[in-house]
Amino acid sequence: MAESSCGRWEGRVFKLREFLCVPSRGNAKGVEYAQSMGKISLKYVFREEIAALAADDLTVEISSWELKVKAHGRPDLDGLLAPINGHLHGDIRRELSWWTLERQADGRTVFTVELAKREHKAWNAVWKLGLSQHRKSHFNWTPAARTPVKKAEDMLVKVKPGRPSAKVQDSFVIRREDLCSDLEDGQDDSTAIYRIHLDKNALEKACETRSLSDLFAVDVMEQYLKVFIRGDETSPILMGQLHGKVIPDKTRWEIVKAAAPCDLEDEDQSPQKKLGQYNTCLQVSLVKAKPSSRHWPQLLDENETILQRDAAPKLEDLSAKAVRAPSPDRTGWSPEALAKDFKAKADACFKNSGWRDASVYYTRAIGHTPGDEKLYSNRSACFVKLKKFDKALADAKQCAELNPNWPKAYFRLGQAHRGLRQWEEAIAAFKDGRFREPTNKEWEKELQKTEDEQDKWDAHIREQRKLKREADMV
Repeated sequence: MAESSCGRWEGRVFKLREFLCVPSRGNAKGVEYAQSMGKISLKYVFREEIAALAADDLTVEISSWELKVKAHGRPDLDGLLAPINGHLHGDIRRELSWWTLERQADGRTVFTVELAKREHKAWNAVWKLGLSQHRKSHFNWTPAARTPVKKAEDMLVKVKPGRPSAKVQDSFVIRREDLCSDLEDGQDDSTAIYRIHLDKNALEKACETRSLSDLFAVDVMEQYLKVFIRGDETSPILMGQLHGKVIPDKTRWEIVKAAAPCDLEDEDQSPQKKLGQYNTCLQVSLVKAKPSSRHWPQLLDENETILQRDAAPKLEDLSAKAVRAPSPDRTGWSPEALAKDFKAKADACFKNSGWRDASVYYTRAIGHTPGDEKLYSNRSACFVKLKKFDKALADAKQCAELNPNWPKAYFRLGQAHRGLRQWEEAIAAFKDGRFREPTNKEWEKELQKTEDEQDKWDAHIREQRKLKREADMV
């Protein structure tokens, strides 16, 4: 298994698992360090005077910003342990950090600690220079300032020695349908780029149990690509055959901030909102090999089978297993035939709860037959499932405009308005649907459901106002 500056080779597959940063390694007063964007490891070789110490002789305490290492009952050794004591350059996550004290084959005793960074970024140094923000005092102008509440993560807590057990496989954290909100791609003659936009709330939830740097994985072969969430490898975000050849070990990935893609059909979204919204994104950059250094008609040949959950094989098995049948020759197809083909794919994805993928296929179908109200209705249903109610409303409005006599258009309008807590508009939409389809008893259920949700929301607002008033009085 060969190592690279950015990833590692396993057979014919180049695998990215760590996000590199600069400086990647160095030495701080005798403490060697190596870091990625998500973690930093410190190694300190004990001098001869303390080389006989064992892990049980040490007390290691860690807070979100401080490392403290002492020898039991030996304050005279504090000076020799000073290089591994201090305020850290950035905040860390104690629950994901560990330490060991091990004797090497050459007889040296080495203290190792791996700290998981709280923020996905490079540190310019190991230790904080100057006054740490956590040590800053405040003027006692208010009762809150006189009695600051110390968070549990800011307290020094004793951490037991030991490396984490080797994982056979990563545990499941989150589904791609919940985490990935949008997908962009771009290229020039030498590079192909994918940018995967991440849902803010879902990302925060996923990072409660795992660092951002340990959330994703990328596997690359000369003509194949796979991007997935670790622990959910059989349901990848992207997977398939590239349209040309790439140089796998020149693949780079990074976490970036990027403007949210504009939905030109979302008329309710102002230009200022579109320009001001930025998402956290996973960006993967592929370097095209010389024979393929040109513009590709498309970056990745779609693989219909892997859009189903838990259906994807390992990348090296993709071509051998012939997962995807050859795409039909669509030359000469009419717009209606192309739209029908994309709609069939979208329907299959929707049936398997792949709402994000379904919305993509419905969008492609709409591109060929923009006058088909059923496509807008179906995409609106996808957006409701994804809780993107503003987009669902835009599609529902378009559906009703194309066919104002179709009852389902008003069902979509009601769903979207209800998701946006626009209660009066939702009730009006459901009543319009009932007017056009008076024999359908489901309209009464939807009206009752809307009124019940409005009552619950109003009660919640009243409770919040009551709590605010009581807090203001205190």
